[in-house]
Amino acid sequence: MISLIKRHSINAICAFALCIAFVSAVAAQETPKLAAVGDALPSFKILAGLDSSELAYLGLKENGDISPADIKADLIMIEILSIYCVSCQAEAPYMNKLYAKIESDPETKDKVKIIGIGAGNSPLELTSFKDSFVVKYPLFPDGNFDIHTLMGEPRTP
Repeated sequence: MISLIKRHSINAICAFALCIAFVSAVAAQETPKLAAVGDALPSFKILAGLDSSELAYLGLKENGDISPADIKADLIMIEILSIYCVSCQAEAPYMNKLYAKIESDPETKDKVKIIGIGAGNSPLELTSFKDSFVVKYPLFPDGNFDIHTLMGEPRTP
């Protein structure tokens, strides 16, 4: 009985030590820095599987890996979202209104473009999101959070 109690005490001490080590390791990691106004956009490639209307919207001639620099616009608004984010779902109608307003104004139509980056989302998940919320602007998958990480791991939204 005493050896059983000692064994449980040793296990508890080991578990506590592992928890302390884990918390210390997490605390020591550098927190990613979010991009600030005026910061240069990090360089990244987006896997494009765009339809003809999305290609035309972005001023592109063909599908393939693209970078934001390939998009024909003076200003690119990048929305970081997740299809599982309730706030992103609630925000979708407002983003659609913003998109419609930009596209209907001759002053902004060819100068401002919106794209969405689906943090942790697959192409299939984004297609479902686009269909459910009638999203007209292109959404790009970021299944491994690569772009999300480059952008400083912003919260959604």
